[in-house]
Amino acid sequence: MRIAFTEAPSKNTMEINKATHVQLDLTSDLQKWRAFLAIAELGSLTRAALFLDSNQSLLSRHLNALERECKTRLFNRTGRGVALSDVGQRILPHVKLRLRTPHSSNSKFAARRASPPGA
Repeated sequence: MRIAFTEAPSKNTMEINKATHVQLDLTSDLQKWRAFLAIAELGSLTRAALFLDSNQSLLSRHLNALERECKTRLFNRTGRGVALSDVGQRILPHVKLRLRTPHSSNSKFAARRASPPGA
């Protein structure tokens, strides 16, 4: 899954451009997006690592890679864990949908596999 942002042009040079459109694509590593979802829902890399039966260092690397790919922060680090940034909050529903809804080509394949021969 890859995220592309369309930025609104800024009228003020001091104003930070904000992403106005989010587009998700299934070209990035799904493990990274599963980590993003777990971290977002649990609010902590430690708890997400326990939930995913992984380690905190790996999740931190996944998160840093996603933030580099997106060219923006997805989480704000707090004293007690992490909280979604504005961009993270906007993409969370899209990520949930893409991870929980089978990809159209996969669902076609699964439907063919599930039908009895000759049907």
